[in-house]
Amino acid sequence: MVIKMIKFCDRLKIARKRAKMTQQQIAMILNVPQSNISKYENGNLEPNIQMLIEMIKNYKTTANYILGIENEYKDEEENIIEKWRDLTEREKGQFEHLYKEIQEERNRKKKENAG
Repeated sequence: MVIKMIKFCDRLKIARKRAKMTQQQIAMILNVPQSNISKYENGNLEPNIQMLIEMIKNYKTTANYILGIENEYKDEEENIIEKWRDLTEREKGQFEHLYKEIQEERNRKKKENAG
């Protein structure tokens, strides 16, 4: 089986498009010229670490995908689902209990702020 290696610059472009963002939109968010985003995606310029972190956060993807450690694109929701599937039934029960506590705390805070 041959795995096609996707270049770093192409991964940036794929992630941006999957996030349904234009180059202009991400440039505005990151406070950089749109031409920088174009250069990143064409392989003419590489983002610094901080810029890369912000791009990954805004694209809601993983560093592993962008850096080529994983070849499959996964967004945050897919990562959460994958982690859920790896839990034992006992761990799932613990998670559900914790989630209910978090929801109750949120509801209590909403009531406090409303009243």
